[in-house]
Amino acid sequence: MASNKLHIGTSGWSYKDWVGPFYPAGTKQGDYFPYFTAHYKTVEIDSTFYATPRVSPKLR
Repeated sequence: MASNKLHIGTSGWSYKDWVGPFYPAGTKQGDYFPYFTAHYKTVEIDSTFYATPRVSPKLR
């Protein structure tokens, strides 16, 4: 049986302007992503718009 689910997310998560409206006041930037993933299951990362990602030396 096919699953027709709609996944809601955003086009990023690291916005300082979201502290207060979305992230609790005082949330540190390093805690944005864990907080975000507790509320959303998907996020768009359009990094290829800016440049082609490089392969990390650790992955070679």
